[in-house]
Amino acid sequence: MTNEPRTVIVTGASQGIGAALVKTFLERGYSVVANSRNITKSAAFVPSDKLALVDGDISQIGTATKIVETATSKFKSRRSNRMVGPTAGTQLCWPTCVPLGSPL
Repeated sequence: MTNEPRTVIVTGASQGIGAALVKTFLERGYSVVANSRNITKSAAFVPSDKLALVDGDISQIGTATKIVETATSKFKSRRSNRMVGPTAGTQLCWPTCVPLGSPL
């Protein structure tokens, strides 16, 4: 078994299902990269050693790139263990998308 950090990317993370997923993954010990258009301006979350916030529209390649770069640089992950995209326009699947309803 590897000691590589468990990292998850959650889009649509500032409210609703996305926010609940961020909280759940943090409670389970994951490092989380949370994304929504204005997540740093919302009061939903405060960045920490286990939580990175990335503003932007996930349908834009620049935002997707920034999310992946944040996961690899902040959490030293070579890959994301999970990617959850409860937002309609999610196009990032790196390397594993988790359909809603799947076990965490």
